[in-house]
Amino acid sequence: MDLFLEDKSPENEFILIEEISKANFLTPIILQGDIEDGVLKKGATITFKLITNSSDESFYLAFSDWDELSNWSKEPEQTLISTYDDLRNMLLAGDPNIKGFVINPYNQDFVITSD
Repeated sequence: MDLFLEDKSPENEFILIEEISKANFLTPIILQGDIEDGVLKKGATITFKLITNSSDESFYLAFSDWDELSNWSKEPEQTLISTYDDLRNMLLAGDPNIKGFVINPYNQDFVITSD
């Protein structure tokens, strides 16, 4: 991401897209309910935490590692590991008021929208 943000050449854009498509992201959640043997028990719910920009648009959060997550929250966070495809599918099938997802919002601040 840093390479692309420094030099937005077509080659670096291709590399960035390739790396994002292979990456695993930490996505902060609120888990209500229980997990048994790695499976959510009936009635359990997962709510994804969001970030809102100055235009009052909401985005899912995606962090590349624990250090990036700690830039957002110093408290322990419940997280899921999500892929680009997971986040894209949540965005396309979910709440139309959520405009996209942002990778490392307190460092690189790379925004991906449904557009």
